[in-house]
Amino acid sequence: MNFFGQVWLVYRTAIDLLQWPKMAAYCMQLSKSDYMLFLRHPAWLWIKKHAKHLLLPVDAGLQARFDEGHAFEPFAESLFPDVVRLGFSDFASYQALRDETLKTWQSGTDVVAQGRYVAEQITCISDVVSRDGEGFWTCHVSVPPPMLV
Repeated sequence: MNFFGQVWLVYRTAIDLLQWPKMAAYCMQLSKSDYMLFLRHPAWLWIKKHAKHLLLPVDAGLQARFDEGHAFEPFAESLFPDVVRLGFSDFASYQALRDETLKTWQSGTDVVAQGRYVAEQITCISDVVSRDGEGFWTCHVSVPPPMLV
């Protein structure tokens, strides 16, 4: 199969994966991280969702990377002076986050961090979203990978 055939196969599989929840008897939620895992290889996503015991545990290096990202978020959010930081700590607060995000926007807030947006089967938790007139801007916060010297 040539390169374009492979790209089409990945695209078609991704479309099938996104349509699948509508056809299934049950529904799973997919995060951006899940989708990126799927793009690396569909089997990784299947393992994460159906056979977590096959995944390697998080090692100290990866945990340090996660910790760096969490430590970096307040710095990035400080670039937006009027930010309202939402977020969640457990499943109940995750479920309530959609309504909390909506109420925050309705209160006149101009910048929301870690809000939850839902459209049918798609959920998005954004890093930062700011109001700009009648539209919105989104900002993805990410710690760059370490430089190899």
